[in-house]
Amino acid sequence: MKRFIILVLGILMFIISCGGTSPKARFTEVMSEIQKGNLQEIERLLPTYKTEEVGPMKEGFSKITYKVNKEEIKGNEAVLNVTIKTPDISPFLQEYMGKMMPLIMEELKTGKKQEDIQKDDKLKKIAGDFFKEKFKSQDLKYVEKTLDIHLKKENGKWILEEGKNEEFLLSVATFGIADFIKGAGK
Repeated sequence: MKRFIILVLGILMFIISCGGTSPKARFTEVMSEIQKGNLQEIERLLPTYKTEEVGPMKEGFSKITYKVNKEEIKGNEAVLNVTIKTPDISPFLQEYMGKMMPLIMEELKTGKKQEDIQKDDKLKKIAGDFFKEKFKSQDLKYVEKTLDIHLKKENGKWILEEGKNEEFLLSVATFGIADFIKGAGK
């Protein structure tokens, strides 16, 4: 009986120590943090992305949904095929710019620098209220994409692989703006 208990405890410890270490589990952790608005993973993988600048759009991260369709693991590399659905705020950009540009121009006339204007609490509140309203709007549409997420195992842990997940990162981080800009450039 004692050996049986030790064996069961050993198996349980192995399961607990290995639990959550699959690529799918790691991706689920990353998505959970993104849905909470904790975007450090995106900032780490896209150095040009600054989480403090997306504060007004924080409301939208909780609306992102996803489904892992398939998980392929080959050694220390994994590919997850994922369908992700994100709010699309690109239809509201013209309205947003129409609202914000006069305010920004007025601030520029006073001699403020662009960096100071971006930090202005009054403008941040206006932007935050605008996007909060749009994320609750009946007119809000979603963009659905199916794409591959690349992970690699480093020091025994699965991480999103740098340089291989830009489409995913831009999809969840920009709410359709990146696709809008890409389409406008064509």
